[in-house]
Amino acid sequence: MTRATIDPAQPRDSAAVVALFAEDLTALRLPVDLDTLGEVFSGMLADPRAVVLVCREQADGEAEGVLVASRMLSVKHGGRSLWIEELYVGASHRGKGYGRALVEGLLDLAKKAGIKGIDLESYQGNDTAALLYRSVGFRRLGRERFNYHLDWDE
Repeated sequence: MTRATIDPAQPRDSAAVVALFAEDLTALRLPVDLDTLGEVFSGMLADPRAVVLVCREQADGEAEGVLVASRMLSVKHGGRSLWIEELYVGASHRGKGYGRALVEGLLDLAKKAGIKGIDLESYQGNDTAALLYRSVGFRRLGRERFNYHLDWDE
């Protein structure tokens, strides 16, 4: 496994992170609008509730993976918690431990910040993600998630 550098994302990471988001959306067969993804990334950097970590092969290199989490208050966890919204490593950099490094980086940040718990979801059938999350201590919940997009009303 390659030793990765994990850092908070910076504005200079915009092109690389937008490309990672686009690669993920394309793999999921979802629409990609690069301008919107750039705006979303900028909004994340400006939002104090957002945690955006990037993984680099070299300290001064380009982002090869990204983890996005949101800070929130949780009744279930009894206080401050995180929700992992996105964990994505570029296809050409998988299998090097970057996903694990990103999750472990978030766990370290959470412990230092007094976060009570972290939640996430993974697509059914994504065995690689399930193995990763279980290997660092996450437990599967018997839940089903629903979503609603407001543009569906248009």
